[in-house]
Amino acid sequence: MKTQDDVRKFIVDKLKEEKISLNAASAAIGMNSAYLYKFINYKIPDRLNEIARKKLAEFLNVPEQELTDIDLSSPAFEPPFITAAGALYDKATGAIKKVFAADSVNIDIIDVSACCGSGIENFSENRIGSLNIPLQEFKEITNISPASIKLIRATGDSMEPTINDGDRVWVDTANNFVSSDGIYLIRIASTIVIKRIQIGPDGITVKSDNARYGDFSLQEGCQIIGKVIYIWNGRRV
Repeated sequence: MKTQDDVRKFIVDKLKEEKISLNAASAAIGMNSAYLYKFINYKIPDRLNEIARKKLAEFLNVPEQELTDIDLSSPAFEPPFITAAGALYDKATGAIKKVFAADSVNIDIIDVSACCGSGIENFSENRIGSLNIPLQEFKEITNISPASIKLIRATGDSMEPTINDGDRVWVDTANNFVSSDGIYLIRIASTIVIKRIQIGPDGITVKSDNARYGDFSLQEGCQIIGKVIYIWNGRRV
């Protein structure tokens, strides 16, 4: 059975054969220049997203099946959404349709509490459930693929008043690089934190919204897990 390591080796061999760099290939498929480099060397993301996979297959002139370990011919594989478009890919016509397949979507709930203070140990991305949300409500929040959204619980007070202890946040795991200023889920060594990132002339600064916590520079080796796109402030009454 093909694995994602096989897919990565196939891409590397094909690009070497065509004398194309990872950065050039990433740009050719409309992704961040580091997208394929991170996919190959850091296994981020675990799989190419649907649009990247289709465009890369076209760019390399190879069957799309070569770029995934999922059996695309299986009736069980019917991806309802495509990253960045919130759209459907019609396998029969090869067209991308800007329509939605169902009246509701499911968002994975992950068993990690990202700490807004000092971080937590032993991050695990095990899915412990899902949140079913009406499609129209989801679309009012984002057009990102539901498969990329993970729901986690924040703990600590370093991001107050923006994010409070116990708030649930939506993290876009497809946005696993610093694309702009914003709030990100970051792995620093063995800890996971939610922090604000600010891009400046001297580098990237990691900040807390709570003034009691200091700022620091984003160091090499830190991993951007995703970008926080929505804060679910459930309050007891």
